[in-house]
Amino acid sequence: MDFNRTLTKDTQTHQDPIVVADNENDPSWQSEDCMIKVATPLRATPISALPSEIIAQIFGLVVASKEIDLDVEKKGTSPQILYGANSTQAVTKRACVPLRLSHVCKRWMAIAIDSRILWTELYLRTDGLGQGNTNAREMSSLFARRSKSAPLFISIGLSPKTRSAFSAIGPETAMQQFEDIHQRALEEKAELLPELKSVKVHIVSGVLTPAKVFPLTEERYHWHYEVDGEAIAGNQNAVLSVEGRRRVRNFFNIDDYRAIGFAVTHLRLNDTNGMKTLSPRELYATIREMPMLENLVVHIDVGGDDEQALPMDVMEMKHLRVLDLSWDSDDTVGGQALDFINAPELEDLALAGDILEWETWDYLFNFLARPKRCNLKTLMLEHMNCTVIRMEECLNMMQSLTELTLEDCTFSDEILESLTRTNDLGSSVLSRLRCLCFITIGDCTGASLIRCIEKSQRDSQTLRKLYVLNCALVNEDHCDNLRELLQHCEEGDIEVFPSEIWETEESASEMDESSDDDLH
Repeated sequence: MDFNRTLTKDTQTHQDPIVVADNENDPSWQSEDCMIKVATPLRATPISALPSEIIAQIFGLVVASKEIDLDVEKKGTSPQILYGANSTQAVTKRACVPLRLSHVCKRWMAIAIDSRILWTELYLRTDGLGQGNTNAREMSSLFARRSKSAPLFISIGLSPKTRSAFSAIGPETAMQQFEDIHQRALEEKAELLPELKSVKVHIVSGVLTPAKVFPLTEERYHWHYEVDGEAIAGNQNAVLSVEGRRRVRNFFNIDDYRAIGFAVTHLRLNDTNGMKTLSPRELYATIREMPMLENLVVHIDVGGDDEQALPMDVMEMKHLRVLDLSWDSDDTVGGQALDFINAPELEDLALAGDILEWETWDYLFNFLARPKRCNLKTLMLEHMNCTVIRMEECLNMMQSLTELTLEDCTFSDEILESLTRTNDLGSSVLSRLRCLCFITIGDCTGASLIRCIEKSQRDSQTLRKLYVLNCALVNEDHCDNLRELLQHCEEGDIEVFPSEIWETEESASEMDESSDDDLH
């Protein structure tokens, strides 16, 4: 059915591209040229006597309800009647709600079309093979038009009908469907908001499935620029956001590698099912085609490559602000990943991985020394041996650092006390920090922690947040002293617990969960 033949002012003509019939056997709904069939006006009922504004509010509550049952097949209404003859399952049950409300009578249609809040969420399904996707594109256009200037979220899911169909989905087919649906919605929104601009493209991924297909969830965000030229901040405030799942066959086959998006700003490659999929070399091949990356979250779970196989050139990632890198037990892979990245504007760095048998693990130091100036503000280390990574030298390069988190790391009193030493610029690491978190640190004593905090408070009262949890050598007296030293901080920003209380609370929680399981 051609949606473009519908008039732009739906509220005046009460024409709609969605065909509704009183009877599934009525041949009128099968014609592409048929006009919408709207039921006769409702008889006098309590709801018909309500003002249009109240009915619109009721419609909003109905659309927002998560409990509503819209299994159209069980209710005796064929989905083809609602969506067109060739679009079964093109629109999910949640998208049925505003459509149904707009097809009861002329008054309800006018109210529904005039209520843009009803048209702000659209959940589409495609079969991944190009069949029945015309209506999905037209539906995105319809919702974009009726949502007017309100934010619109579109979710596009792949729902192959058979296992063989799932395996047959190729990168070009899935990507083209995503692009077509996204483009139709964007064109409609751009007519309403001429200054609409795409500023974010996220790709959130899993890992290889048993069918050797890599699942990708891509999210695109568009903002409307206001008169002063400032964009509305935050993805949740995007005027148009489109999320789509697509699948790429043999994504990490480097010999057959294809870029998945020049403009990608957010990329997440995580190990979610324990399958070995990503090595440093494959990570390099993936991100080298994404010069606009701002946020990179990646888990490397394949052992390091030979030096001969690794690329020797360093990528300058000018836009990268957040890097979250984790790896499995092979402690060379994390270092190899850091070796080919130069991120001069990086602000947040998180590293998680075992470092066990190294005398000196220079990868972090070299990574921080590569840019002319280190702009890091947040550093989080997990499962790392801080005694071999040149911790003091690394932290002294981070003159902008304000937040340090250490979790389950090998640490020492000597390293802790080094954080209070004054560097060449006349400040210490602790005197610059606003937030310090120690979680499950077994080698650092409470007495040393108190001395360091006390000294930093004499130099500067910059520290406003302190979290000490499950540290074996911190007792209740140590916690009391820490609270007293930081009593000027706001309530809730100081959380220090002795290890025995933490363990007792954890044990009690586990016992409660066990009791609940027994009851069930």
